[in-house]
Amino acid sequence: MNMKRGGKEKINIAPLALWIGRLVLVTAVVVLWIWLADLIIGWADLNLKPWIVIVAKISGGLLFGVIVLLTSRPIIVSIVGLYRLIEKALTHYSGKQILMGLTGLLIGLSIVLLINLIFGPNNIPLPITIILSVILGFIGLMLGTRRMSEVFGGGEKAGDAKPTAPVDRPCVLDSSAIIDGRITDLAKAGFIDGALVVPAFILAELRHITDNPDPLKRNRGKRGLDVIEALKQEKSVTVVMDETDYDEGDVDAKLLRLAKDMNAKIVTNDYNLNKIAALRELRVLNINELANAIKPVVLPGEALTLKLVKEGKEQGQAVGYLADGTMIVVENGGKDIGREVAVTITTSLQTAAGRIIFGRI
Repeated sequence: MNMKRGGKEKINIAPLALWIGRLVLVTAVVVLWIWLADLIIGWADLNLKPWIVIVAKISGGLLFGVIVLLTSRPIIVSIVGLYRLIEKALTHYSGKQILMGLTGLLIGLSIVLLINLIFGPNNIPLPITIILSVILGFIGLMLGTRRMSEVFGGGEKAGDAKPTAPVDRPCVLDSSAIIDGRITDLAKAGFIDGALVVPAFILAELRHITDNPDPLKRNRGKRGLDVIEALKQEKSVTVVMDETDYDEGDVDAKLLRLAKDMNAKIVTNDYNLNKIAALRELRVLNINELANAIKPVVLPGEALTLKLVKEGKEQGQAVGYLADGTMIVVENGGKDIGREVAVTITTSLQTAAGRIIFGRI
């Protein structure tokens, strides 16, 4: 789990991974100490008895091993943090670009080696060799990543390169979208591009809801957990359980922060979260808006057959519903409640709760 305090990221590592890292570091330090001990003894030309050398290696290895064991956590955390930074940076590049960047880096370093061979390593000062390695290596890396299309595209110019398909951005799921359940149907139908990310704090929120004494809320929490399991079983979509967490106490604030850090879209049914995300220029997929957008269009003057199921608010009105749940208010239909009648559409009204259609018999 990642915690950010004071603007800096604090990385928590699983205990097993931490101990494996400690074991690797201790082993590396002990081996390094044995090598350095032999080097120092040989360089100083010390005539020590074999048992003294063995005792010195063992005692030194134990001493440095214990020191590294006690202080290894920040080292391991720094290594993991550096790895995650590199991994995050590489997400903006394709596999071909990374390959060409490494190739360019090797070419740049090879040029430095060639210069040393031509002029002799003793004729070129070490600082100049280091500077040349950094400059030529960087140039090779940049040329490799940015000119990849020319190499793989048969020598095309950068301006003539064919456009490539955009990389699918991940979708971070809000608890409202998970509990709603329709995200599973969208995944099965193939409408979801990119991985579905379930943050740890959203999962914790669902588990908290399942412990609620209110049966309705408890059932909603259980439904959310069942939806996550169903998504995991769906082969057409990838589900990522993300362990990132932040200091913000509000779940919505954490969700917005995570979506920004991951350059991801937010999937939600929450109207307020939708508006806040839009203000922060984050991409939002609102399932309710999608459902309204794909409802069939009913035009004024169109005739259809509708079953009237209850009375309307006004006298003489009756109410019926289309197959997608759209409500139709029918004038002069009060006497035909419970029957199917021919209705002519007169007008349509879009509200915050959805679309209401008016008609007459």
